[in-house]
Amino acid sequence: MKSEYKEMAIRNLYGMIAGSKDTLISSLNKNFKRRFGFEPESYEIKQIDKLVDSENGRSVWVGRMETKLIIDGEEFQVYRDWNEEFEIDKKHPMYNDDYFYDGPHCESHLRAMELIEQLNK
Repeated sequence: MKSEYKEMAIRNLYGMIAGSKDTLISSLNKNFKRRFGFEPESYEIKQIDKLVDSENGRSVWVGRMETKLIIDGEEFQVYRDWNEEFEIDKKHPMYNDDYFYDGPHCESHLRAMELIEQLNK
């Protein structure tokens, strides 16, 4: 499978603040159609829901999504675990900054860039 297809899957998954299986499929279809002119053959997406209480007393969704993308019979798998990211992010000195998740310090950004870098090796 072309690395640009894999990168699109990574960027769509890691670009979500929180979401659902249906939201991810819709995003992938729309972005693949716009950029490459087609929609992938199929997806297998497993969503595991989990809620935790945050410091301000609100519940935060910190689930996990495992995604398998299939194009021309080839498979690519990637997962994202929001709970792992949340546990790392809340220890960061800039975590309470309103723009923390817009910058390069949050764990989701770091992991996405690491996965994309691995594609290009």
